[in-house]
Amino acid sequence: MNPVLRETDQLNSVIRNSAEYRNYVQTKEQLYANPELVRTLAEFRRKNYDYQNIQGYNPYDEIHGLTREYDEFLHNSTVSNFLRAEMAICKLMQRVFERLAQGLEFDYNDE
Repeated sequence: MNPVLRETDQLNSVIRNSAEYRNYVQTKEQLYANPELVRTLAEFRRKNYDYQNIQGYNPYDEIHGLTREYDEFLHNSTVSNFLRAEMAICKLMQRVFERLAQGLEFDYNDE
């Protein structure tokens, strides 16, 4: 096996055993135990994504209104615990990716 891939498999194992990932999986399981919370979170995310991707437009007022509209939902302990855990694992993965790319120089050619 390629040594880079072997090391990647080991890193994957370390990440899966990290507190951030274990907390993410636990909070996701708690969230998914309630289909209504999952549905509402998907709806909130879809609307938020739509607002943020309007071209040539600053959607601050719409996003602020959306946050107000879903305020009670976002403060639900199951939802907020999941969102915090999701953010923590995303930040960890971002730091991992940044370190992996550190010092590497190569060009992508779309042609």
